[in-house]
Amino acid sequence: MIRRNSYIFVLAVLFFLFAHALDAIGFWGFAGLPEPHGYRWQGGLFLIFLFIGQNWIFGPYLRVLEEREAQTTRKKAAAEKVEAGAREDQRRYLAAMHEADHRAARTREEQVEQAEAEARAAVSQAREASHRRQEEFLREIEAEGDGARRDLQAAVPSLSQWIVEQTLSRRAADEGSRENR
Repeated sequence: MIRRNSYIFVLAVLFFLFAHALDAIGFWGFAGLPEPHGYRWQGGLFLIFLFIGQNWIFGPYLRVLEEREAQTTRKKAAAEKVEAGAREDQRRYLAAMHEADHRAARTREEQVEQAEAEARAAVSQAREASHRRQEEFLREIEAEGDGARRDLQAAVPSLSQWIVEQTLSRRAADEGSRENR
């Protein structure tokens, strides 16, 4: 407390030394001024009030202000650190999102390529199955045609006889109708 208020003690000593020196040299008379009464008491009271104000009024108030300023500075520094951390987190988040987008795009492309390959394979298999069925169908038709030819060749003699009979019976009917006319 004495160190903090040492300037007040220095001021008091200087004030009283200076006031005593002014009185010793007769400054008031030399200047043509009446000697002031009670200025030492007033100076002493001023220094006492300065001491009281400094230690119990202004000092605590100034310390509170300094502490608030220090807290504000610390909190501002902490907030800037948090903000810097948040910016870094945001940068990492955006980089991760960008990377995730790229991975998703690659995955999509791979899936599309895989689906196209599967579709090509399915179309190829369907074509092969269709060609096999078509060949089987052609063989069945050929077999049926061969069977129909055999049946037709087997039926040729009886069919020929029937045609001949039909032709002869028509001719006979035509001749009979000509004779009747």
